[in-house]
Amino acid sequence: MPNKATCARLVQWGIEIEPAPLVGLTGDGDTLSEGLIDGRTVTIDNLCLALCSRLHSPLAERLGSALDEGAFGPVIRTNAIKLITVPDVG
Repeated sequence: MPNKATCARLVQWGIEIEPAPLVGLTGDGDTLSEGLIDGRTVTIDNLCLALCSRLHSPLAERLGSALDEGAFGPVIRTNAIKLITVPDVG
């Protein structure tokens, strides 16, 4: 689920967020419906998946790299040329 600021921005744009977990999709090419874990089926026009991220290794933290909280989970902070915050490590 996106953070509160991102959710508010999406709602301002008229985008509805369904927080219930998705368990299936059905459709015939013209109509798409999503089956939700609570048993509901919702007909949708568009589907955007927001996948949460996580660090798969403690290496960045062990090196002392700065981490930021992104909209979908932690990210390693980099500068304009994509170098991390630890000197001499690229």
